[in-house]
Amino acid sequence: MAVKVKPGGKVLIIAIIVGLGIFGVRRYQNRPKDVVSSLEVGKIALPDAPDASLPTNATKLALPKDEPAVNGGTPITWERMAWNAQFSGMYANGGVRTTKGSLFDAAKLEVTYLRQDDCGKQTADLVKFAQEYKQNPNAPAVLITLMGDGMPAFMTSLAKELEPLGPEYQPIIIPIAHGKSYGEDQIMGPTS
Repeated sequence: MAVKVKPGGKVLIIAIIVGLGIFGVRRYQNRPKDVVSSLEVGKIALPDAPDASLPTNATKLALPKDEPAVNGGTPITWERMAWNAQFSGMYANGGVRTTKGSLFDAAKLEVTYLRQDDCGKQTADLVKFAQEYKQNPNAPAVLITLMGDGMPAFMTSLAKELEPLGPEYQPIIIPIAHGKSYGEDQIMGPTS
């Protein structure tokens, strides 16, 4: 069944389309055109890196090597989101995979970092690991890193998923601080 539009209806449709076009052009024309100069709100002096905050008995460690560590240690897949505060963990590992001479190599760990920004996928991977671990205690471990403010909701859903495995498979939080975020994920400016 075809619907016929009378001439008055066609005029109305055309008028609406033209009206929306005019509204869109005017809205586009009224956008801010000039970028105002930035407002300096203060200055800080950063210390030189070698003297920053090291006590007198600190020891400078050699940088990790580029070659992979093959130490027969505990294999771990560590899922992380893109967050600059985790760079210290990357340094301790020597990169995405544990390298020779890194702190994780010295601890007999073989860590592979995996960027995973999807909390649902992280939950699924942790549940899969717990199921495999229940059958085989030598199953490769899976860890995740989240910011503290995201933990309550994440842990609630993860606990429900792990409940069928038994009380010994409930998630735990290991409070660690990899590093510090220096506000690179924010926008600051005057309210105006």
